[in-house]
Amino acid sequence: VKDDFSIRHVLKAMCLVDKLECAKVECAK
Repeated sequence: VKDDFSIRHVLKAMCLVDKLECAKVECAK
C-alpha cells in the first residue's frame, strides 16, 4: 500500500508541474 501511496504522490507532483502529464496519467482523479 505504501508503494501505491508513493506513486499517487509522484503523479500529483507531476500534475502540478505539467498539466499535460496530468491529463495523460489522469492523476487529477
